[in-house]
Amino acid sequence: MAQAGSATAPRRRAKAIVLLVIKLAVSLGLLGILLSWIDVSEMAGKFVDLRWGWLIVGIALHQFQAAISSLRWKVILTADDVRMRYLFLLKTYLIAGFLSLFLPTAFGGDVYRTVALNRAGAKMSKSAASVLFDRFSGLFALLTIGIGGCMLLLEREAALLVLLGYAAAVAGFMIVTGDAVVGRLPNPTSKYLGFPFRIMRSFNAYRRRPKVLAASLALSFCFQFNVVLIVTCYARSLRVDPIDVSFMELVAVVPLALLSEVLPSINGLGVREGAFVFFFKLVGGTAEQALAVSLMLIMLRYVQSLIGAVLFTMAMLGHGPSSDLGHVRVPVSDAIGLPSERTSEGI
Repeated sequence: MAQAGSATAPRRRAKAIVLLVIKLAVSLGLLGILLSWIDVSEMAGKFVDLRWGWLIVGIALHQFQAAISSLRWKVILTADDVRMRYLFLLKTYLIAGFLSLFLPTAFGGDVYRTVALNRAGAKMSKSAASVLFDRFSGLFALLTIGIGGCMLLLEREAALLVLLGYAAAVAGFMIVTGDAVVGRLPNPTSKYLGFPFRIMRSFNAYRRRPKVLAASLALSFCFQFNVVLIVTCYARSLRVDPIDVSFMELVAVVPLALLSEVLPSINGLGVREGAFVFFFKLVGGTAEQALAVSLMLIMLRYVQSLIGAVLFTMAMLGHGPSSDLGHVRVPVSDAIGLPSERTSEGI
């Protein structure tokens, strides 16, 4: 078994490197195409003549994002009878945000959160389920706001098809996680074969507590609407005025553009910018405005993720407020999904 594992590891690393190169090529290629289409000097000029008041408000609003997400995560865990301190979850979320931006895989932060919870005492299945449902609830809120945007931007027939697809996806999720399906799931003795079934049971546990489910979804909508407010502030700071792109148009455009980040790329780079350009032009904005707003958003994401970088560095060095926050060390190999010498217990 050890020899098989050692033989598989180089192949996994080689595959990861190939995927990284492909994603990098996609991101840089798309970004290069966009820059060749626009007036770069006009776009750069928007960063020179900033409205600092709007920018400061946008940065201030961004500080609430981690707090909202950590509270939502705690609510989800509570529904599955997992008790974790809020400050521990906040610190873990900040570190995960840093890892998601700076590691080659977009899921590095989610892996870190899952493993950190497991090593803090939660079962691996419940840890993974909480992170997955946290992602799904955020995506649901983003999709819901985006569907509203589709109603405004698309032709009636196309908007109806999107709405039907959305309704079918929600109905499918409700059926798959319902008592009728989950109650018939097998219960394999193997901890690995039974892992996905235990995740489904955790999802069912969330559904069986409607108040908790409603609270987590409300926090998700709060988070996503705050994203729209943040992007609006960044747009106004770049002198993209309401006469160019109104607030209601941004409510429609921003969720749809951010949904593109799930496509293969390096943290959405290139794909997200292309989506912003497409939707901005659809509502009467310019490509230069769209690219400036998108680049402002990602640049400030990286800058503000430095809080997580500091916490991560202190944690790896064994310093900082780890005893107060209930910190658990997680090797980088676990965070980026590389094979490790050992496996986590409590699956």
